[in-house]
Amino acid sequence: MRACVRAGLLAAVAAGLVAGCGTPPPPDVTVTDATHATLDAAVKAHKGDVVLVDFWATWCPPCVESFPHLVELHRKYAPRGLACVSVSLDKAHAGADVRSFLRDHGAQFENFHWKTYREKDQRAAFEDHFRFAGSIPHQVLYDRDGKIAWDSASEPLTERGLDEAARRLDELVRRLLDRR
Repeated sequence: MRACVRAGLLAAVAAGLVAGCGTPPPPDVTVTDATHATLDAAVKAHKGDVVLVDFWATWCPPCVESFPHLVELHRKYAPRGLACVSVSLDKAHAGADVRSFLRDHGAQFENFHWKTYREKDQRAAFEDHFRFAGSIPHQVLYDRDGKIAWDSASEPLTERGLDEAARRLDELVRRLLDRR
């Protein structure tokens, strides 16, 4: 009987050890509260790099669909000088959802949660500075001099054309990175 109990305990311990040897959890992410000023400073801090800013929300299906492309661009081009910045426009109470989404997608770049962008004084500066026309996802690509090279309000991403737009954005990022 004792031998059976010991064998059972050893099997349980071994199973627990094997189960714990699976894929490690994704690394945690940092999410900073954003304002127009903090986002402007984040872009300016990367002068000399190509900067891609992505405005999105967890409740937006096209945002959720396009976000992996941002992560892939970062993985592929960060060593060459691409700085990706993600900006969640989720409401203030959605902080846990934002952090979980970013962690699950491996967003290992600067992440912001702009909880107050809907406020009138924030929105006007935001719309002007980031060429925001009112819909997300919205991306803005800055060249190495900090000037806007492309934005998705000028060339909107549609569901049908998302793959094509992603390919064009990838090509534009490559061209900007190749300029010195």
